[in-house]
Amino acid sequence: MDEDRFLIIGSTQITININNDAIEYFKKQAAAAGIPYQTLINLYLTDCAEQNRQLKISRQ
Repeated sequence: MDEDRFLIIGSTQITININNDAIEYFKKQAAAAGIPYQTLINLYLTDCAEQNRQLKISRQ
C-alpha cells in the first residue's frame, strides 16, 4: 500500500472520534500538502507535544 510509506516507527494505531469540521479542515490541508490527512493530524499533534503547547479549552 502506498500510504505505508507514511507509517511512523514507534507509533500506536488508535480509534478516536473527531468532529466533521475538524476532519474536513485536515483533509483540505493534507490534500494541498500531498500527504494523507491522518499523517497531517499526527504531525500536528506531535508538534503540539514537542512545543508543550497549552490548549485553550472552551466548552460551548
